[in-house]
Amino acid sequence: MCFFLYWLGINYRQVFEQLMSRMLGISRAWPQGWTVKREYYHLDLCVTYSKDTGKTHKGCPVVRECAFLIVENKLKSLPNILQLKRYEQVFLKSNIGCSYSVLTLVKEFPDRKNIVENTRWQVHHYDELALLLEECSKNGVIRKEHQFYISDYCR
Repeated sequence: MCFFLYWLGINYRQVFEQLMSRMLGISRAWPQGWTVKREYYHLDLCVTYSKDTGKTHKGCPVVRECAFLIVENKLKSLPNILQLKRYEQVFLKSNIGCSYSVLTLVKEFPDRKNIVENTRWQVHHYDELALLLEECSKNGVIRKEHQFYISDYCR
């Protein structure tokens, strides 16, 4: 699934922004020049951007890579609070305001309440993603052959 979200973020940025904003409840503006990455520092999917630190080095501005959102994909295992807490540390100094989502096939699992109450992660089921994707992809931006695949996935 993260490969599909990556593909969507590369090819249909506006749809990707709308989908992820709706799913994660993001109301703030997306950063200029954001980039979507897969398997970056072992993170299944993340959106990063560069932020000027206000410092210079040899006359050039020093920028820092920041995380805007991080998605962990759980298809063959259950979300694990220790793993998710470790992933929160990846952009520790530059993840202020970062949104975190774990996508899972299982709606209820033993550690769900603990994850929701004691981490930064939101838990989302693939059904939710499919419903939002179907809505967000109907704006006429997506090419016809791609719309067919998206519609098929959403069923």
